[in-house]
Amino acid sequence: MRMTEQAQGLRAHISRHVGRAFYPACKSDIEEPLSLIAPLVDEVVFCDPNDALAPAFSRWRSATKPRVTWLRKGAVEALEELGEFDVLFYRRDSDGEGGSRVFVLGDVFMRKLLPLFHNGRGLIITDGSNERGGLFRKMRRPSGLIRHGYSFSPIIEPTIEAAGLTPIAVQRLPGAV
Repeated sequence: MRMTEQAQGLRAHISRHVGRAFYPACKSDIEEPLSLIAPLVDEVVFCDPNDALAPAFSRWRSATKPRVTWLRKGAVEALEELGEFDVLFYRRDSDGEGGSRVFVLGDVFMRKLLPLFHNGRGLIITDGSNERGGLFRKMRRPSGLIRHGYSFSPIIEPTIEAAGLTPIAVQRLPGAV
């Protein structure tokens, strides 16, 4: 697959090695996320404890590039075995019935997630689901957000934005642990 100029621009915000994406609380949302992030990564780790993912996963597992992996766990438990990644893809979640009830864009989860970004940098591609404290709104501001030793800055990328998502560059600040 030939990488578009926009994808190359996004790729510049992640590590130079072939990347990995993590999509917690995905339910059976596979096809569109793969088409959106395929130019950026070599592997997408989908995460959901629900068996609803099984039929879709078996269909996509052998037929796609990037490689598709499924962690049959909740988002918090998945962090323990995930390892480093470059792109967090997260959308369409809630704290209501049928949702994960995990605030992936909240302070508690972010403190656990941020150290897993390869070389302290990467991308968040999200619709802002399950955020707390206005963090998503603050990340989207032109001035971005500094939190937990990382900077968050919005990136313009029409293909991703047309899908109702916002790409956000993540960078560990010098001296941050």
